[in-house]
Amino acid sequence: MRNTILSFVALASLAACTSAQGFVPSQITQVDQAVQKQALMRAFRDPSSAQVEDVRVYQSPNGNRMVCSKVNGRKAFGAYAGFQTLMVMQVAGVDYSKSYINPTVALGGVGTLDCAGAGYPV
Repeated sequence: MRNTILSFVALASLAACTSAQGFVPSQITQVDQAVQKQALMRAFRDPSSAQVEDVRVYQSPNGNRMVCSKVNGRKAFGAYAGFQTLMVMQVAGVDYSKSYINPTVALGGVGTLDCAGAGYPV
């Protein structure tokens, strides 16, 4: 429980400072697409049924990249839950092709705050 609270506080802190870090729109790359797919595999019960739309990428001056999108996934009973904002943050210089290295992922409210701070329309 304590680790969950600390994780939430860390993500909320990240959300509060994204606009101050100067993220600007960028072109999506194959690495961005692969990292986002990896995040979807971890975030959803049935990732093959996930609907993804409005994918946008933002880059900070230090090279960190944020992939923002709207995603909709199936609940346990098979119905779709509704579109939510998914934020996937990649730190510059980190090789995310290794299976044991994961980007920062936020879905829902925290993802919305992070992406809105970078300029993503919510």
